[in-house]
Amino acid sequence: SRPFVVMATQNPIGAAGTHLLPDSQMDRFIVRLTMGYPEPRDEVAMVLRRQDGNPLDTLQPVVSREILMELQAQVDKTYIKGSVVNYIVKLVNATRNNEYIARGASPRATLAIASMAKAIARLRDRDYVTPEDVKTVFVETVAHRLLLTTSAEAKKITSQQVLRSILGSVSAPSLD
Repeated sequence: SRPFVVMATQNPIGAAGTHLLPDSQMDRFIVRLTMGYPEPRDEVAMVLRRQDGNPLDTLQPVVSREILMELQAQVDKTYIKGSVVNYIVKLVNATRNNEYIARGASPRATLAIASMAKAIARLRDRDYVTPEDVKTVFVETVAHRLLLTTSAEAKKITSQQVLRSILGSVSAPSLD
């Protein structure tokens, strides 16, 4: 039932015996975030919070289903000017014509960037998308969708580095 949300976690070190998701399934995840390790003080707090039980057992909803669906509807109604859509398409197209990328981002990535940019715009209390919103979400929305060349891997170049370079090379439109 709506809203339908999937969150997945990955531990790349302890993944022995598991299979990588096919590219077509990776492309269906709208965004991929990396958290890294907690700060030492946060790790201490994490252990101390578990002395009286698992904190996950006491989780409470922070928003109702109805409110979440209304927020999603507001995001869907967020305006994207044609020049910003063209900017998104140019960024995605640049992933298809880059010396370090063997397989660039799909049209699904274009849709994902637009959706994420709309959400960021709403979080920033606007009902329209700016190029800055697109820049904010581009790397995390696209990096997991790319296949790098062996040349990039040999040079230890990451998807994130290539995408930041693309952001620097594609001119953003100005909004009137």
